[in-house]
Amino acid sequence: MVLNEFSQKALPRIENEIKTIIDLSLQGDESDLRSVFLYHLGLSESVKIRGKRIRPLLILLTTKACGGKWEKAISAGAAVELLHNFSLIHDDIEDRSNLRHGRATVWNKWGTAQAINAGDGMFALVFKAIHRLAKNNSLELTLKASELITDSCLKLVEGQFLDMFFEGKEELSLADYWTMIGGKTAALLGFCTRMGGLVAGLKESEQVKLYEYGYNLGLAFQVQDDFLGIWGNAAETGKPSENDLINRKLTLPVIFGLQMSPRFASRWKKSPLTQVELPVIKKWLEEDGIHEQTKNIIATLNNDLNNYFSSTMFIEDEGKQLLWEIMDVLRERKK
Repeated sequence: MVLNEFSQKALPRIENEIKTIIDLSLQGDESDLRSVFLYHLGLSESVKIRGKRIRPLLILLTTKACGGKWEKAISAGAAVELLHNFSLIHDDIEDRSNLRHGRATVWNKWGTAQAINAGDGMFALVFKAIHRLAKNNSLELTLKASELITDSCLKLVEGQFLDMFFEGKEELSLADYWTMIGGKTAALLGFCTRMGGLVAGLKESEQVKLYEYGYNLGLAFQVQDDFLGIWGNAAETGKPSENDLINRKLTLPVIFGLQMSPRFASRWKKSPLTQVELPVIKKWLEEDGIHEQTKNIIATLNNDLNNYFSSTMFIEDEGKQLLWEIMDVLRERKK
């Protein structure tokens, strides 16, 4: 079985679970909140493009690779997808992003105040979903899953808080950078892999190893995203090349640029960059070793990730192969 085949079988189960949770939670509700949820999640009939559901797939495949039944993790997959999308609704407000997946964001379509309400509502659905694990798992497991996802919520929000806190600053330390992306990106992927181990019945020490694997996958994912934010192909990424430079994001290449390239640092601190300057700025970053340094970090993270993968408790061959495929999708993507 290839990843696409598994996705076609598993993702409808996740999406049906999400729809069920929404319907049960908003039964008799006369407002339009249900429509907002379905629109944002890409589950309404009018919407053709949706997210890739990477995080729930990661839970299901880790469960399978660890020898468990992935079907028993469906509710956890729904919970993490709802959590991810709650964060996206609020993230779009904070970034004033008008579009997501080629359509108007919730705040752009319904207004900021209602988008905040929708995000809060979706956050509540996270716990509706995680509690439904008790249908196919023990109450003890369900309680532990609830504890883990609560911790992940806090780490995610803390990471986003730091991301906004650092906006407008002229520079950022590497330590602060790793802390920030550890919260906003890596912690949730760590939850996904640990959750798979929990459903599969692994002992806690093995679950911790799985968390470390997912966490490092998240770091590799984010650094690759930072790289694409400057050197990505606009036709593949779907957003303008060098977008992070224009938006003055303190990504890893920018941090390296401030440390390693005096001419880049001098220009960065004067005023926002203009579109016409970008080819020269990119050339500086390449000539002064920032491009190579970023690629070296990506290579190191990927090597570490391979070692984590090799040392984890993956005993089911098909699941292990599918998990490797999704790992490569995340860390080697071009968009």
